[in-house]
Amino acid sequence: MTGWPSPATFSLDGGPVSITRRGIDVREIEVRILNRQEGLPLIAGMVSRFGAENGLAPRILHDVNVVLDEALSNIIAYGYETDVQSEITIRLEYSQDEMVVVIEDRGRPFDPLQAPPPDLNGSVRTRKVGGLGVHFLRSLMDDVAYSRRDGVNRLRMTKKITS
Repeated sequence: MTGWPSPATFSLDGGPVSITRRGIDVREIEVRILNRQEGLPLIAGMVSRFGAENGLAPRILHDVNVVLDEALSNIIAYGYETDVQSEITIRLEYSQDEMVVVIEDRGRPFDPLQAPPPDLNGSVRTRKVGGLGVHFLRSLMDDVAYSRRDGVNRLRMTKKITS
């Protein structure tokens, strides 16, 4: 496998980013970004590259990219005070039958599974803003679990891989 730095740290406009590859066959990769929107394009690229190197179907990668973008955008927008810089860890794990996405952050506690489902029946103009990101987590992933321990939020999402 070529091309992945292991481990490496480099800078993005939003701050330092580090990538760690575990396992010879790239079945797990971990990235750390600062809680800034500028890090999100790196994550989308990482998912695409990880998926290509592991032969994952485009629909799996699409779903994972959607939920990561939604979850990370919400963590960055609502999880921290405006001037607080903190690291967010994103880990992708792949086995023959599932892909697991784990996000860990030290932002405010927030269990997305406790959020009420959005009303998808009304007009866009009359619907309450918010909730679609959580809806995507629930509908695009096969399993979602949240925990908080020692000041760290941990969101674990699983996508089943079928032939």
